[in-house]
Amino acid sequence: MELYEAMKARGIPANTITCSALINACGKSRQWEKALEVFAEMKADGVEANIFTYSALISACAKGKQWTRALDIFTELREAGVEPDGITYSAMISACEKGRQVDTALTVFGQMRAARVEANTITYNSLLSACEKGAPARWAEALDVYQHMQSAGQRPDRITFGLLIAACGHGGRWDKALEIFRSMKAARVEPDAVVFGAALAACAGAGNAAEAAAIWHDVVSAKSSIDHPTAGMVASALAACDKGGNWKLPMEVIGAVSDTKSDARALAAATAAAAA
Repeated sequence: MELYEAMKARGIPANTITCSALINACGKSRQWEKALEVFAEMKADGVEANIFTYSALISACAKGKQWTRALDIFTELREAGVEPDGITYSAMISACEKGRQVDTALTVFGQMRAARVEANTITYNSLLSACEKGAPARWAEALDVYQHMQSAGQRPDRITFGLLIAACGHGGRWDKALEIFRSMKAARVEPDAVVFGAALAACAGAGNAAEAAAIWHDVVSAKSSIDHPTAGMVASALAACDKGGNWKLPMEVIGAVSDTKSDARALAAATAAAAA
């Protein structure tokens, strides 16, 4: 194997530390196949793998969207008597999320909790992303994950709220999605374009024109850090108005899009609504 042999040819000893570092480098450059090759070579040479080796390898597989290979490594490390740590569990959950394996991600999380290993915000967000990507979206499980997050004292961020709102919205729980959006203020988390877009999509699904109007005003006012409304925001705001019977807001939307640097798709959406 080129990388492994090149390392030894330069006089760098093939030990647990150097091999783990090489696997980590392969993972960061998204070369999961090479990471697995290094792992195979080090085992053939009798070099022992430790938790850092396994975590780097699982992370490499996650970045390569190879969730089954990551799971094989995760199983192997436990059979070898190596206890996973927070980084290992987080990498495994990330691999499941990228492979859209919601049930496996939740099972790994259950094992993590049983082992009393603390999860951080990144881990929770990976779980929420897995729930949001489910077909259909696993909104109930997403809310359970969020409850665990709150109980553990982990602070949610914009990504957390955006994923929760999207999961509930995709699952048809528009009321819950909007409830979560409102809770951001109490949590002192400022919405971004993704969160505003998800909240407006929830308004569209619920036909809640009044809430859509309030959110739209936040988007275009000085209270928002959004440079300009996106096509998705425009379409969702107009859809909420159409379902909710609000005929005043559409003109405000069209005016705001015309007066700002909104992209061509947003302008086209507003123009089409005006013609409808």
